[in-house]
Amino acid sequence: LSFNEMQQGLRERAALHEAFGSYVDPALTKRLIESGSSVFEGEELEVTVMFVDVRGFTSYSEGVHPREALDLLNRLFDVIVPAVRTHGGHANHYLGDGLLVVFGAPLPLAEHADAAVTCAKQICHDVAAKFGDTLRLGIGINTGRVIVGTVGGGGRHEFTVIGDVVNVAARVEQLTKQTGDIVLITDTTRRATSTPREGTRSRGSFAVKGKTNSVTVHAVTQPARRPAPATR
Repeated sequence: LSFNEMQQGLRERAALHEAFGSYVDPALTKRLIESGSSVFEGEELEVTVMFVDVRGFTSYSEGVHPREALDLLNRLFDVIVPAVRTHGGHANHYLGDGLLVVFGAPLPLAEHADAAVTCAKQICHDVAAKFGDTLRLGIGINTGRVIVGTVGGGGRHEFTVIGDVVNVAARVEQLTKQTGDIVLITDTTRRATSTPREGTRSRGSFAVKGKTNSVTVHAVTQPARRPAPATR
């Protein structure tokens, strides 16, 4: 299909949900259609990818009713997703107790690395304010070139990002368990920010699965936490 034909088909609500699932808010969908973006067909872009994961959620969910575990996740995402939107990010994919976020696609964002780091800080602040110390996060951020577009089959498609940048972001998020930090960013992301020497502490280089070369990471300085009662 040509982009114009696809554009016309996507105007129907059902088709919009088929292409993007429930992860894209209506305002973003409308802007995508009006912009005539080639992101539907696939293109290579530089973006910043962020993985957010809940620490210890598997153990927690084993000890509570499934409805309680689901309620906790929904309340958590009610905090995280608005922060993502505020900073121009796209909540691309829910991964159980985790979330994949993209800055710079499907809509362009000039300073996507800065936006991702600032967003991570706000998420830490807002989650601490709502949940206190009862809920811990791990956040990994990486920057680079990926392929973005819609992928799928059998009548079901969704917007996605593909590439080594995504895999490394996921590995960096896992590294937070080793370093004890909440937010880790790669050296690539750090250099892509407007003030690379501010607000980070080096954590050294680590070997990660699937990579020949080690990955250098930096911890992001956390904002001051507002005291808040622990809630569930």
